[in-house]
Amino acid sequence: GIAKEAWMKDADRVRAWAAERLFIRANSVVTVADLYLDFRQWCAAEGVSESRIPARNSFARRLRQVEPRLVPGPNSAGARFENAALKPVC
Repeated sequence: GIAKEAWMKDADRVRAWAAERLFIRANSVVTVADLYLDFRQWCAAEGVSESRIPARNSFARRLRQVEPRLVPGPNSAGARFENAALKPVC
């Protein structure tokens, strides 16, 4: 249905962003907040309307699905991944 299509489109957007902006690296810690901010900026640059950008919790969930190698940090430390970093913007 429509909800599943929207979910797939959002997941594809997260996947495209991750392929372009994220890299897996041991002993690198990055917060979901930083990743989400970068994702939102990337969406804006891609011309994605604000209403089509998934919420932060949905983004984090989809990100874990499109990049299963991500290691979430302990919950007490807030939302972060312990083996990822953002690629520098050229």
